[in-house]
Amino acid sequence: MSCETIIELILAAMTAFAAVASTFIAVQTLKQNSRNIEASTRPYIKPYLAMSNIQTLEYYLIFKNFGASSAKITKLTTDIEWEHFTYENLREPFKYIVNSELPPGHKTYTALAPLPTGKYLSAYVKDHQTPLIYTIHIEYQSESGQYYSEDTSLNMTYDFGQTHGRPHQPDKEYSLKMIANGIIDIGEKLL
Repeated sequence: MSCETIIELILAAMTAFAAVASTFIAVQTLKQNSRNIEASTRPYIKPYLAMSNIQTLEYYLIFKNFGASSAKITKLTTDIEWEHFTYENLREPFKYIVNSELPPGHKTYTALAPLPTGKYLSAYVKDHQTPLIYTIHIEYQSESGQYYSEDTSLNMTYDFGQTHGRPHQPDKEYSLKMIANGIIDIGEKLL
């Protein structure tokens, strides 16, 4: 075999290797781009606790779609002991949430009963000296048919040890006090 033939074979092999390598790199880049597009456009439903303090502390359990597309909830399970937090006539909030759709930025929530919630959380913290944590598992489907599931640890005692002051005005200005507290509450929600 001549030297020219050997060089041509080596160049052909290198060209073939470069073509295979570039194809592999292109496929990997396309897969990564697809994952990035999915991550930026997917729904992202998370539960969280919120509170307001207009006249008394009010607790809310909220499910919000923080993502960029709609999602249909397909399953929701939790280990929350609802009897400690709910009103007597509503013992299991979100019982019928399956098959509900949450558009981007939309939320659904329930108010927890303030008196039983406050008493139970205070007693729990006093007795256990640890946070009260429950788990929420939610599964949902995007508009494109992708399925997602999220497990969230919900710390029910996240605000213990924090103060939530409000200005006090004379009783004769009760309506002004309510307006002021409402404005303060709106300001807190915008944080």
